Amino acid sequence: SRHFIVRPGDGTTVGAVLSRLGETAGTVTSGRVFVDRRRVMRAEEPLREGEELVVHDELAPPAAVQLLSEWRGLHAVWKPAGVPTEPDRQGRTSLVQLAADQLRVPASALHAATRLDAPFSGVVIVAQGSAAARLVATLKNAGSLQRRYVGMTSRAIKPASGVWSTPIGRSRGRAAPLGQDAREARTRYRFAAKTPLAALVVAEPVTGRTHQIRIHAAVAGTALLGDPAHGGARRVIRADGRVVMA
Repeated sequence: SRHFIVRPGDGTTVGAVLSRLGETAGTVTSGRVFVDRRRVMRAEEPLREGEELVVHDELAPPAAVQLLSEWRGLHAVWKPAGVPTEPDRQGRTSLVQLAADQLRVPASALHAATRLDAPFSGVVIVAQGSAAARLVATLKNAGSLQRRYVGMTSRAIKPASGVWSTPIGRSRGRAAPLGQDAREARTRYRFAAKTPLAALVVAEPVTGRTHQIRIHAAVAGTALLGDPAHGGARRVIRADGRVVMA
């Protein structure tokens, strides 16, 4: 990433400063430009002297997404691991942009009704147009839009089903259990299967806090495999000594 402090005479908009620095307008529309840690999506965004402008590098092309089905403007889209649902700091092309390319519509016409963190794969619901966005709100208010996640953990815990309810706040700039400005967070869970290496957990978030399932699993003492940020193991070792990477 490239960091710049706006100086007198550099320009008064993001676009003007980027142009002076030799950057293209595509860095803005791809979500790779941040001003004082806030993403900007318009070249016309004003800048003030002393603000920090960061341009994150573009990464390699992502894996393809797959449009699975459509109902009243709601698209079920398969998201492979490594693709962020929406633009992130690393400049990776998002699922929303890839879906828009396939649908031949601008990304601004789509809204991610559900989300998955970049490292994980699964089905994401994307709403196309304002009518579909209103439908999502109606379904959520009626409790008709449910999210279900499946993950692997290092071990099962007792009880085998229940509700994780540790509030989630911020600590050192990251989502964390309790922490600053902690808010209510609830996740229904059940352990579906157990093998000598790991357990399969099914989680249904009732609320939608950042990293909610990952944090709740870690607090319960069974962090998700492949989630080292919250204490999960990157690998497990089989009885014959072979290593399985999570």
